[in-house]
Amino acid sequence: MSNWYQFGLMRKVAIVLATVLIFGVFVADATALSEINSFKSAPGSVRGACGWTMFVAIVSLLTLPLMLTPSMRIQRIFNRTGIELCILGLLTLFYFISGITLATKSNSRSCLTNKLCSRVRATTALSWLAFFVLL
Repeated sequence: MSNWYQFGLMRKVAIVLATVLIFGVFVADATALSEINSFKSAPGSVRGACGWTMFVAIVSLLTLPLMLTPSMRIQRIFNRTGIELCILGLLTLFYFISGITLATKSNSRSCLTNKLCSRVRATTALSWLAFFVLL
């Protein structure tokens, strides 16, 4: 019985760690988006990549803490493990896409300033970390 308890504890620790990393992605992406929005001639592709990452971060910050709550009525009817695996699978796929799009847009041709490039690269690094934690 202690093995199941340890597995549940490790799952909760991984979800909390992912939530903390995703909050970092949210903050880094918000600063990158504020930098992008301060320029009228900012490339739309960088804005789109940062916008997608913001969408994924918000969805993650809304869904991951719900996984830590006790079983709800719907989760008692359906398979709780299956629901969690589907949610984590989608979030992992979304962060994989986010990491790729941000990595392609963080080169010197897409960025207007060094400050913007460093913010996009920070968001990229945190997105990849969140991807590997969710994996």
